[in-house]
Amino acid sequence: MRIHPAAFVVLATGLLLAHASSSWALRCGNRVVSIGDTRYEVLSKCGEPSFVEERDEEQLRSSTRESYLYDPVERKFIRPLVIERIIIEEWIYNFGPHSLIYYVRFENGVVDRIRTGNYGF
Repeated sequence: MRIHPAAFVVLATGLLLAHASSSWALRCGNRVVSIGDTRYEVLSKCGEPSFVEERDEEQLRSSTRESYLYDPVERKFIRPLVIERIIIEEWIYNFGPHSLIYYVRFENGVVDRIRTGNYGF
């Protein structure tokens, strides 16, 4: 049996999207938590997490101010780099042995990343 190339592309795209969507969102009942949600929104959609870990990090980022510096080596204007303090929280949702564990990472109170782990307990 021969598979038509267009059907193969559609099937492969569908599989990739199904796999990718699971890492971009967390479903709690009929509510969906996605990147950009606040802590309050996640709490109202999923309730209290099983575990919370919090830490501070310092990250080097481009300044958001309007001022630019001239870089003579690159011969162009660049934004200066600043050290920014960021509060990182990772919430863990364990929905039991028949569901995956979800790790929801917040940066300064906003969902930055959602990933899954093994089955819960």
